[in-house]
Amino acid sequence: MEDAIRAKRRPLIIRAVVVIAGTVLVLGGVIGLLLPVLPGWLLIIPGLAILGTEFVWAATLLDTAKTKATEIKAKVPTKRNRAA
Repeated sequence: MEDAIRAKRRPLIIRAVVVIAGTVLVLGGVIGLLLPVLPGWLLIIPGLAILGTEFVWAATLLDTAKTKATEIKAKVPTKRNRAA
């Protein structure tokens, strides 16, 4: 939220570059989800992080994705918590 407030003070050209860069990464990630060549989440997460500096909705979506990733990680068996 503080990043969004700070972002309002940036010059318009910098804000435009940030929005374009974040959008390109997210769109590239969506394309990557559809194509077997590139894992899309490798581009979507950084794209949301960049867009999150300008838009609260993107920061919220990124926080939700982090929470879901942590929940999934906890469910995946590892060498330490596997039954021997």
